[in-house]
Formats: sequence, C-alpha cells, structure tokens
Amino acid sequence: MSRFCGNVRTEEKFKVIDNWRDNCLLGGGSLFTEQPVWNAENLDSIKRYYVNNLDSGEGKFIGKLEKQLAPATAAAKILCAEIMWVMLLCLSNIKPPSKRATINRILSWAGIEIPPGCSLTADMAISGFGSGGVVFRRVQLNTNNRFYRFLLNVCEITIASWLVDERTGRYHFRDFVRDDNAMGRLYENFILNFYKIHLKNASVKKEKIKWNASSATDPELKYLPSMETDISIRYAQRCLIIDAKFYSKTLQTYYDKESIHSANLYQIFSYLENLRSRDGGDENAEGMLLYPAIDKRIRETYNLGKRRIHICTLDLNAEWRYIHRELLDIIDSADSIAKCIT
Repeated sequence: MSRFCGNVRTEEKFKVIDNWRDNCLLGGGSLFTEQPVWNAENLDSIKRYYVNNLDSGEGKFIGKLEKQLAPATAAAKILCAEIMWVMLLCLSNIKPPSKRATINRILSWAGIEIPPGCSLTADMAISGFGSGGVVFRRVQLNTNNRFYRFLLNVCEITIASWLVDERTGRYHFRDFVRDDNAMGRLYENFILNFYKIHLKNASVKKEKIKWNASSATDPELKYLPSMETDISIRYAQRCLIIDAKFYSKTLQTYYDKESIHSANLYQIFSYLENLRSRDGGDENAEGMLLYPAIDKRIRETYNLGKRRIHICTLDLNAEWRYIHRELLDIIDSADSIAKCIT
C-alpha cells in the first residue's frame, strides 16, 4: 500500500493504524478498553440492530444510531465507537475535536469515555489525510443543468459497481442484477417515482408509522422497531399502503404448498393496524404487496378482519407501455384510491 500523502506528516497516523491492526483486527481486543470487543458476537449485534434495522426517516444520523443500538450490549456499542474511529481517521474535512465528540458520544451509550491522554485520539493521530464525502452528492443541480442528473446517476452506479482485481489491478463491473439488495431498492424507488409522476392528484411518498402502543416499562417505545412504508398514496381521505418486494420467487413454498411470504403479510397488516389510530381516511386504509412477476400473474384480494390487502405482480419483462398500463391498473383495483387516476 502506498504511504505517500503529500506534505502531511504520517508517522503518528500510521502508528495508531498499526496499533488498531495488531490489537483489534488480529488480536480481537479494543482501542479504548481492556475487554475484547472486536469479535463475531459484537459484529453480529451491530448487524442485527443497525445494518438490518436501517432508519431512513428524518433526523440526524447519530441520534437514530443511538435508538437503533439501544438494545445492544455495552461491548457492541464500544465496537461501534471504534468502527467510527476507523471511519473518521483519514478524513481531514472533519476536525479532531468533532471526531472525539462523536466517538465519545457513542462510548457514552456504554457508560465510558475516551481515556484521558489517549494517543489514539490525539490531534496528530486523527487529523486525517484528505477530504471525504460523497462526490456525486456535491454537484448542485438547477433548472439550467438538471438534464445532467441522469448522466450523474449512471456514473455513480458505475463507480459503485466497480470491483478491482487485487492481482492485476484491473477493474471489473459487478453484476448489478445479482445484488438482491440493490435490485430491491431500485424496484422500490421505481414504483415510488412512477406513482409520484403519474398520480398528480394524490400525495405519494414514504412515511413513518407510529406504533399504536403504550408501555409502563418503555414509555418511549424505544425498543420497538421503526415502521416506514415503501409507498403511501393518499387521495381525498383515502389511503393505500404499498410494500414493493423484489424476490427471485414470488411465492414461498412449504411442503410443496405455495403461499404468500408470511413476513410480508404480517408487515403490511401491522402497518394497517397501526394506522387505525389516525384520523381521516387512514381508518379504512388498504394495503398491497407488489412483487415482480416471475412465473405467474397474481391478482388476489383478502379481507383480514376490517383490513383489505391486495397481492399483485408486475411483469417487468413486458414492453414499457404495458408496464405503464399495468401499474395504473393495479391502483385501479384498490377501491380506496382508484379515483385518483381519473
């Protein structure tokens, strides 16, 4: 690895990096405590409470992170603080006091702080090598140059999909369609933006749903997972909640019996039940699970108590005019929102 960093003095920086490599990556220890924290158990905990429980709603990152890690162990929170140390280490556009404040805040969730006089967080150690940030997000688009947005998006996805061959140094393009998470986000955003454009009389957006719950032991309900819809469509006191699900198989199979993915059905039903506490059209809101059509076309409607849920598929292999028509037909099948397309 090259260690040329211009005129920046690197001795202290690489010293703390070597410390982290030997003590944490290789030794499983910790930067700020005597206990072992760099282990699979704590990484799994962070994956469970943060990676698999992302909060894309409003609010600052650090505040949402605190809520997400609230159920985690103290050791997992310490590991999170040390991962943050690694992430901030090389950035020169964030000053050392701000870096220390962020790390200390995360450590405080575990009831500790950076040890006094700690060389790992001294100015010389963490002042950084170069500016960071998402370059594509820095481009300011306006009415005069907004036609560049599509080209910038193409460039961004190209850069994000590069894989480097460590032996030859050559780049390869990762097969985007084999990345289920990326394809899921693309599918969800496609459906959301289609309805934003074509349902001009309706409000179309993602939204947070509050739990219709109370607790004497957890009055802030901080241990309950957040609920955010993929797509909420509102029109004239009516509401339709769509969960766009991208799977390689539309239905699940159990003992040769095909059925709707149970977790998806429980999720959409929970959304509708917790909307009941709101005023207006939410009392009679409908739900929809929208899958890409893989091997069969599905159009089913179920009345679960007072809740109506539609199960639909969308044929993405069809020509665009048919996809366009099918997306409008799907909405037309929902009594709660059909009139907004006329």
